[in-house]
Amino acid sequence: MSDSAVFFDPTHRRWWWVKRLGTLLGLVSVLIVSTWLVSLFMVPLLPGFRGITEAIRRGLRVPAHRQARSQFLAKKDRERLLAGINRDNRNRLVREAKGPLRTIETGKPIVAAFYAPWQETGLHSLTANANRMTHLLPVWVHLSADAKGLDFHDWDTLLTPHNLDVLKIAHASNLNIVPVFSNAQISANGSGLFDGKRVHVFLHDTTLQQNTITGLRKWCMANKFQGINVDFENLETDDYPLLITFLQRMKAAFGPSHLLVSVDLEAKSDREAKGNLDWRAVSSICDFVVVMAYDEHSENGPAGPIASMAWYRDIVQRATRSIPREKLVIGIANYAYDWMDGHDGAEPMTYQAALVTAHDFRQGEKPEDIVDFDDDTLNPTFRYQDDDLKWHEVWMLDAVTAANQWLVAQNYGVRGMAIWVLGSSDPSIWKFIDRDHLNQRPNMSLLEEIKFPFDVEFIGEGEIAHVDQNPTPGSRSLDDIDPQTGLALDERYHTFPTSYVISRSGYKPKMIALTIDDGPADPYTGQMLDELKALHVPATFFLIGQNAERYPGLVRRIWNEGHEIGNHTFTHPNIGVIKDSEARLQLNATRRVFESILHRSTLLFRPPYNADAEPTADFEVTPIALASSLNYITVLELIDSQDWNTAERMPNGSIYHRGADEMWQTVIAQLEGGERGSCILLHDGGGDRTETVRLI
Repeated sequence: MSDSAVFFDPTHRRWWWVKRLGTLLGLVSVLIVSTWLVSLFMVPLLPGFRGITEAIRRGLRVPAHRQARSQFLAKKDRERLLAGINRDNRNRLVREAKGPLRTIETGKPIVAAFYAPWQETGLHSLTANANRMTHLLPVWVHLSADAKGLDFHDWDTLLTPHNLDVLKIAHASNLNIVPVFSNAQISANGSGLFDGKRVHVFLHDTTLQQNTITGLRKWCMANKFQGINVDFENLETDDYPLLITFLQRMKAAFGPSHLLVSVDLEAKSDREAKGNLDWRAVSSICDFVVVMAYDEHSENGPAGPIASMAWYRDIVQRATRSIPREKLVIGIANYAYDWMDGHDGAEPMTYQAALVTAHDFRQGEKPEDIVDFDDDTLNPTFRYQDDDLKWHEVWMLDAVTAANQWLVAQNYGVRGMAIWVLGSSDPSIWKFIDRDHLNQRPNMSLLEEIKFPFDVEFIGEGEIAHVDQNPTPGSRSLDDIDPQTGLALDERYHTFPTSYVISRSGYKPKMIALTIDDGPADPYTGQMLDELKALHVPATFFLIGQNAERYPGLVRRIWNEGHEIGNHTFTHPNIGVIKDSEARLQLNATRRVFESILHRSTLLFRPPYNADAEPTADFEVTPIALASSLNYITVLELIDSQDWNTAERMPNGSIYHRGADEMWQTVIAQLEGGERGSCILLHDGGGDRTETVRLI
């Protein structure tokens, strides 16, 4: 039989099976390839971890007497409300509210806002509202603890690089920059202890004062600031006259250079103010004064309203009796205090944090049944029980209280207002605050919608970040506007607004984790592994997918020697500015590389370019939000060795090459400067990392 007879198929039956089998194999191949392609974009959900990638849900605990009573069960009549607000001076306030507004006598209106570097959302607020302001009061310089010098820790742009952004924004909006000089020691949560003892030493030594004045003047001139705002608080009674003398010396030195001198005055009633600072004498020296009309009940005292309307009105009246209106700036605050029952003092909170707390600990209730706009004080308040069954009382100030306060202040023809503090406030206040329309009455109807368009709320400390909540708008209604005064006598929250809420964890005092980005790379990854092995120190390598694909042996060595491996995308793009589908592909392709080399995956992720643990813009939050949706554990950084910055151009044009010693000093400066981080950022890829190897 010939060979051709073997393949002879006169019935075509074999060919029928060949075609169908080929078609079937083709379909299976197409299905496999399609599934593979789709899987690159359809990132599988990784397992979640309670408290890290999954938010801890808090149960609803409502006290019995609150369950039986609605906070808005019955409304008091208008006469009783107004009597509670104004007491025996009610008629005067009504007449003033109905009368014509006084115009500012001399000088342009002032719309100032304090900026605190430790308030992480402050930069967002400044970015959004700088064009509505005239003056920026950044808290940048403190009297040193021994009173013998100036503490520029909060100004240091190496420790607080966002200060450079602050300057850029302020200059673009033509703001007067008047840094605050204070005697406060600021804690990590933003609370401050104003130390009267260091001021006592300072005010009794004229040489210290003169040296400090000279230093502040040179600093302002070098940075083209417009002056200094002095904020000395908690002084001993006998030191107040000496403060006036210090301000006189300061004005004598600053005046010839056309630098402003302003001062912040603690709000005291007439009875409390006896024996304290002479407001009239201070205002005769300074270019303007800020009367801080808040902290009726402070973080160091018992629970109560932060600025009840009757108390606030009395402060404004006292101020106008002592301070010329053309120099008077009223300080208006927006923040909250949280008092735990049975404990002395309160925890300061931002407005956003207060609403998050109300939402989280009173789940299942309507917002109008949680927040009570107190009838007598016209300040919002609520109570809650925490996870340890401890009761808390929260008082806060919002845009409605600010509008009420500004309505009262307008009747006295004051020069302007100063907001404490950017990033802490209800964003709606900027719907009626504007440097070009400062004399216009607040339009209360604009306050009914609440949004956090530029805020990021942080919970916890450390570099492990997870987005717990995305932004959603909120709403409230102002149900009772007094027709005579224009004051809002009641507000109801219907929906709590939310911003991005990022939970952070992982901070361990006196413990450091080494994290190494951008590898693997030859020869630096191997050299670093040698050093780490000799020191018996583990590290976490955040690898770029295409580099891992190029050096699979280094990937295996990293894993086999006991180090962790994290996902740093496939080609190192800025995740915050690319399409969501492309970002998912970057993460998934890198994960597939790890699985093919190690036969295991990773839960760790670090976004390229935006690894700072204090994201300040949407494009910085976007990578965290994407990773959070996929249950990745996002590891950011707070301690940057800046080993990527190996060469600096000097003013004379020469190039200075930074070595391991300078990188080490950069790390130490951040740690000693109070940066509450546990991850040091290093690099093994992206360039010559010889000095990084030496640093290890």
